[in-house]
Amino acid sequence: MKIAIISCYDQIDYIRALTLRTAFAAAKDVQTVVVKNKHKGLLRYAEVPLRILRCKFTERPDAWVIVFRGYEMLPFVLMIKGRAPLIFDEYINPAEYMYEHDWPIMTGLLGKAFLWWYRGLLRRCRFVLADTQAHAEYSTALTKLEPAKYLALPVGTEEALFYPQAATHKASKTFRVFYYGVMRRLYGLEYLLEAAVMLGKTHPNVEFTISDPRGDQTPAIEAAVAKGARIKIHAGWIPFETLPKRMIESDLNIGGPFGKTLQSQFVIATKTYQSLACAVPTMVAKNRTAKEGFVDRQNCLLVPQGDAKAIADAVGWAADHPEKLAGIGRAGRGLFESHFSEKVIVQKVQQLVGALERDERR
Repeated sequence: MKIAIISCYDQIDYIRALTLRTAFAAAKDVQTVVVKNKHKGLLRYAEVPLRILRCKFTERPDAWVIVFRGYEMLPFVLMIKGRAPLIFDEYINPAEYMYEHDWPIMTGLLGKAFLWWYRGLLRRCRFVLADTQAHAEYSTALTKLEPAKYLALPVGTEEALFYPQAATHKASKTFRVFYYGVMRRLYGLEYLLEAAVMLGKTHPNVEFTISDPRGDQTPAIEAAVAKGARIKIHAGWIPFETLPKRMIESDLNIGGPFGKTLQSQFVIATKTYQSLACAVPTMVAKNRTAKEGFVDRQNCLLVPQGDAKAIADAVGWAADHPEKLAGIGRAGRGLFESHFSEKVIVQKVQQLVGALERDERR
């Protein structure tokens, strides 16, 4: 079976696209054709449709996959695909995104009209992919489509880069906590900073390293430092290939997300997958994804969202019990392997391919 995999995103090789391309290529009896943009700006919205048309007539794929973030390509592919089935990686329901960011369009009749239109598009897809079961269930409730149309596929990570390297972790009198990422509302940086202030009084040996790639959170971080928090700011972006080293050098990584927003209820942060894969103890927020295998003080530190004191208590406990952390890190790696690894993603993709093959035989 020949499957064309489409992406149209300014982050051309975003991790979700990479893991899905890898998984479909690893599936039995599958040949993949990658259709992606070279341009990162608006020109990509003309470039990718032309590439899709070329693929349709030169490669003649048996099925199509649109990976995140390809919402804009969905109507076009549905229009030109013919009888070939389409798998759409919704990842995050666009209505959910608009609700999260208070878009006026989602109020009243406009919101109902959008959901009606979007539901019609999804009905014509053979499968719709989400990143977690919680996300799949939420999108099913929004679109009123049958649950069988949805499949949760974990994002995973680049396992050749993120893997256990315990020998590189050096003991230190300072308990090192690491957090990186763009400071979106769902991550709840304000709760982490409040917890850091608390720990400055109770656990002065705890030191946070927080990256601020855009520089927009530096004033808030400096205000926390003025109140007694021990925080080192990493200005600018951390090179992706150095992230595993930064994680493994730390005693505890912050996964989150701790913000009490709509979207934060359904996601597992990319940094959580990466840290678990490296077998480093990871702090995870207790949201609707907790049922995917997260167990407090066994394979992670699991804390409620929007609760600075809970974060401070968990970090303080970790700093007081360093002898337990290696075991938690190993168990976290075990959780990654059994729930979120490339092997698991390939198995789920193979189920999709099997369903498409059965459809062909009917």
